[in-house]
Formats: sequence, C-alpha cells, structure tokens
Amino acid sequence: MIDRELRIDIMAAVRQAMVKIAEEQAEVWITENELLDTFHNLSPGWLKRYRSALPRTRIVVEDANGVKHETSWVYPRNTLQRMAANGDFKRLKI
Repeated sequence: MIDRELRIDIMAAVRQAMVKIAEEQAEVWITENELLDTFHNLSPGWLKRYRSALPRTRIVVEDANGVKHETSWVYPRNTLQRMAANGDFKRLKI
C-alpha cells in the first residue's frame, strides 16, 4: 500500500504527462504575426527583443546541392497558452 503523499506525487506526475501528450498531439504552430494576434499583451518590440526566450522552431531542408533552406520561425500556440496560464512567462531567461 502506498502512502498518501506518494499517491499525490504519482497523480501529479501522471497528470503532467497527460497534459504534455495532449498538448503535443493537438499543437498548432503559428507565425510571429499570429503570435502577436493571439497574445495581445506582446508588442512587436518585445517579441523582437525576447523571441529567442520562447519555444520556437524552423523547418530546415537541404537540397540536392547541399544548400540549406529555412522557413521563418514558428511558435507552439498551445504550449505558450499553457505557459501563460501557469505563469511560466515570469521565468523566461535569455
């Protein structure tokens, strides 16, 4: 039989894993303009200075000649919404 504290810890870990899986499965990737439209409290100037602190990615493809081609940055909307709700934006570091 497990004690109450261990049970609470296990439930919290399972809940966190389930949220992460659901978030990843339903993730929507948005451009910087869509990010600014979604998060009205972010200004273009703020984003320009601090975008590197946010989770983001690019698609990089190497063609037959070895030349790499990149898309613009895209941001995970669901992840950022969770970060805003949890107060994780307060802990961003550059």
